[in-house]
Amino acid sequence: MKGLNKQDMLLLHPCCHNPTGVDLTQQQWDTLLKVIKQPELIPFMDIAYQGFGEDMESDAYAICKAVDMGLPVFVSNSFSKNLSLYGERVGGLSVVCPTADEAERVFGQLNFVVRRIYTSPPAQGGHVVDIVTNDDNLYQQWVSEVYSMRDRIKAMRLKLKSILEAELADLDYDFDYITRQNGMFSFTGLTTEQVERLQSEFGVYLVSDSRMCMASLNVKNVDYVAQAMAAVLKG
Repeated sequence: MKGLNKQDMLLLHPCCHNPTGVDLTQQQWDTLLKVIKQPELIPFMDIAYQGFGEDMESDAYAICKAVDMGLPVFVSNSFSKNLSLYGERVGGLSVVCPTADEAERVFGQLNFVVRRIYTSPPAQGGHVVDIVTNDDNLYQQWVSEVYSMRDRIKAMRLKLKSILEAELADLDYDFDYITRQNGMFSFTGLTTEQVERLQSEFGVYLVSDSRMCMASLNVKNVDYVAQAMAAVLKG
């Protein structure tokens, strides 16, 4: 943390890191938060993919741990992905303060900012979230569907890895990283040239830095995508 000053803010992803898909273990979070607490830094936890890693509770481990340690913490959450409200861009900003007096002053500053940015945001998405999260049956259905998507993405990761391993069995490649990563995205490790070949020769599109959206894989295209990746890796 060299070069950081007291009350500097650190932006962190509690789960399903975007763009890498690489998450810290709970033990690593414990260590990191201790390091953050000592110089009195402020963590800003951006949790946009809750439920896509392990489960709702485990994915929020870093947030709960920070609160238990008495750290002041900002938390931004989004329902764009896990409640499929992309067009509504619905989420929330929570701020945990050490005292009630500080919380009141922070709330006043947030109202000040909101008033000047948008005053009254569109309400439809917020109403949907309110209905789903405050009805026991709908909430359980929602969580179950999030976990179904989580499991589908994990299954596609496993399928992609197994095909690549079979296609490139004679070459020195380690694809374990694919299944160690969590969430919707993954760094594949492909070079810019290999990404360009995927696009031009196979019609498979990745970001130039090799980030792949794992959620776009399905049982109909995963074989083709894996074989295309294997082809460019063979050179």
